[in-house]
Amino acid sequence: MGGRTDFGNVDLEKIAIEELGDFDFSEIDFDFNEEFYRTDMKGFASWFLAKAFEKWNNITGLEHLDDVPKDMPVAFVATHREHSDYLIHALMLFNHPWSPPDRNYVKIAAGENLYLKLPHRFLPLLNIDKWIRWAGAFQVYRQGNKTEKEKTALQNRLAMYVAKLVNENESILIYPDSGRAYSGRSRFNPGAMHLLSVGQRISGKDLCIVPMATSYEKTPSDRYFKYFEELKDIKKTRKPTLKENFDYYFFDWPGLFIHVLTRDLGNAYTNIGKPVILKAEDVPLTIKEIEKYSVRKNKRLQKECEKLVEVTSTALFCRAVKKMQEGQAGNDGKIYLPDLISVITEERRNLQQAGARTGHVADSRNVAERAIGFLCSPCRRMIYNSQETVTVARQDVIDYYANNIAHFRTAR
Repeated sequence: MGGRTDFGNVDLEKIAIEELGDFDFSEIDFDFNEEFYRTDMKGFASWFLAKAFEKWNNITGLEHLDDVPKDMPVAFVATHREHSDYLIHALMLFNHPWSPPDRNYVKIAAGENLYLKLPHRFLPLLNIDKWIRWAGAFQVYRQGNKTEKEKTALQNRLAMYVAKLVNENESILIYPDSGRAYSGRSRFNPGAMHLLSVGQRISGKDLCIVPMATSYEKTPSDRYFKYFEELKDIKKTRKPTLKENFDYYFFDWPGLFIHVLTRDLGNAYTNIGKPVILKAEDVPLTIKEIEKYSVRKNKRLQKECEKLVEVTSTALFCRAVKKMQEGQAGNDGKIYLPDLISVITEERRNLQQAGARTGHVADSRNVAERAIGFLCSPCRRMIYNSQETVTVARQDVIDYYANNIAHFRTAR
């Protein structure tokens, strides 16, 4: 690595790929450790996923990985629901022999909130910063509460770094949602596509894009997503207070890892789409035109990823609950289970007509039973279930799961 850090002064339209070696990317760079990846990281991911989920490796589309060109950089672009996405996707791509072995170690774009670093005298084992860098993660700074000058420097540094990865034919795992989709709806930020496009522009290389989506029957941190979304908005205007940061980390990480004790997350479903080749010659020459190009590609990519979303029991159940709520204005709020099961059947049929993946929700009564089990359990009352009736206790959680599949438009 070189020593230049004046990223804010770089003209991305003029910089040559050979010049990237003059810059210092150490602050965001991964510190890949193959031995750690093959042993500790793989072992931890396998153990955690097996303990937390009934089955995490319900994967379709692995055959599409065999169509990824061996001599071309590849970006795996996925929807983002939970921290476990990183583990599932990295382990899945490591286990399947889809490319030369060194490319099975994907380089992961990770938000700065994951780089938890404590003073070494205080529980050094909790310095996740070191672990995720060893696992191949590179740091993405979100730019809320920054000056325009700081934003430009951060944008340029990351764009140049991604160009370096593209030029080296790396495998990149990136989540355009700009953080987990707390509302349940994917909102791809064109910034991710912009980074990849600038990387192509600087390197002059074609790029293979592989869309993916992982869907959960039960998302570990769902009960806190409303709070997380509020905190996300706060970060756009100011730095969170110590208490706000403490609450985030207290609810976030324990909310995920506690499930290794309960194994109550149900199933995770990952679907992989067909590779798409983006030609370097199609990328515009100017940054302004690249921004427009990225917006168009981003919309297309989001649609491709959304097609891969699996309809889970919880999502279908909550969608049916919301439909019944729409017709019950002024009632006591109780939803009768036999009626709800009928609506589940109707909604599944509508989703099938819309092209949704409904293979795991074929039995409406089983869908209701599984969803109620996830939403109404000890210390977790998102709904109340009594004597063949359901009453909603946490509307925001119902909305979250229903929104997971809201992009499948059906005739009403």
